[in-house]
Amino acid sequence: MDMNMEDESVDGALSGQDVVSVDGLILAGGQSRRMGEDKAHLQVAGVSLLDYHIERMKPRVDTLYIAANNNSDKVEADVAVLLDDHYEGSEGPLSGLLSALEHTQADYLWVMSCDNYGFPETLFTELLTTLQNSNADIACLKIAGRHQPLISVIRGDLQRQLAMYMASGA
Repeated sequence: MDMNMEDESVDGALSGQDVVSVDGLILAGGQSRRMGEDKAHLQVAGVSLLDYHIERMKPRVDTLYIAANNNSDKVEADVAVLLDDHYEGSEGPLSGLLSALEHTQADYLWVMSCDNYGFPETLFTELLTTLQNSNADIACLKIAGRHQPLISVIRGDLQRQLAMYMASGA
């Protein structure tokens, strides 16, 4: 599969709007209980799932973060690594998302869980365009009638709202 996304562009021509900034977040800190091993380092076609996502996302974003929980020592990549375990009870992917939102200055954050493979080259552009053309906070993939918020583009200014939601225990 071709992992080159250089033909995709994140600029005003994409959406008819002003130039935007986009950061990326790979959620790679899960416990992998069902897989029995660290899913971020599982090999598909000779490439780890984490490296697959880095290769596909890095050319498209200004800064690429990896929420690696306590596995940051296993990540060997030229990206910012976030430890998402500083929230009491480790709220899973929400903790990693909040960490990225606390760091990003971008207009949008492209979020991908590391345990998916083979997403279409146009996914990022479609999600970003959908979000820009709506009044929503998030645009996510919908598969078999179910929303997939771990495959999404969200507004980069949602840190306060997510922190309040997590603090509420909801």
